[in-house]
Amino acid sequence: PFPADFDPPMASGGYAFPAPEWRRPPDDGAVQCTHIDAALAKASCARLGYFQDPYTEQLIRVNRSSGSPLIHRGYWSRVEAIRQTVLRFVQEAPAGGVQVVNLGAGFDTLYFWLREDAGRWCDDLFYFEVDFPEVLSKKISAISRRQNLWPMLDVSTMEELTTRSS
Repeated sequence: PFPADFDPPMASGGYAFPAPEWRRPPDDGAVQCTHIDAALAKASCARLGYFQDPYTEQLIRVNRSSGSPLIHRGYWSRVEAIRQTVLRFVQEAPAGGVQVVNLGAGFDTLYFWLREDAGRWCDDLFYFEVDFPEVLSKKISAISRRQNLWPMLDVSTMEELTTRSS
């Protein structure tokens, strides 16, 4: 009379039932696709003048502006908050090296925003992007087609690009 996925009573006396659908973690594929939505929204915000970002459109194909004003305001506040927080962290860090680790980086362009301005960049800054290998591979592939970005990464050949990114 019990469902096939019913767990018998646990040793502690409680029962273990299957987790409801809404409590199950998303699969990796669903999480990996969020970088596309984020990049499209950021590109749309930049095109509409919410903030400057000439780099996202170089990494993805954008055919249209997308999202409502509420979405744009949300992305503007997120981008502005992250930029200002990272900038303050970099500027106030003690001499001798500072590290920025961007978790779930996707196609984020914070590195390029920092690097484009000598007032934001410092030579002892180490910037790391962490994401699923498939997502980072797509980003590296997009950067490889945009040689104008290579000098910002201190590379001049495809070999340097691929060896430094691993």
